Amino acid sequence: MELAIVALKAPAATRGGVGEEVRLRGGGLDHVPVSLRAMPRLLHLDLRSNALTSLPGWVADLPALERLDVRWNPLRVPPALAAALERRGCVVHH
Repeated sequence: MELAIVALKAPAATRGGVGEEVRLRGGGLDHVPVSLRAMPRLLHLDLRSNALTSLPGWVADLPALERLDVRWNPLRVPPALAAALERRGCVVHH
């Protein structure tokens, strides 16, 4: 399993010009940790290669999210969630 929280230089729109990347890869996660909701500067969320079967709706409410990667999970991203993210410029890899 890879677990990493990385500070990223971000666009000026993000408070303080710094954002975060969270990588939770290959750990068999079956849910998205609710603690991520408290990360208003989360830019990149990498959840590849886990056991996710669903995504919580609050993922679309992460204000700074630019990239969501959920490849290699037994998951189908709900079209409404993917559309909401993509409308605001978030790239969704699924």
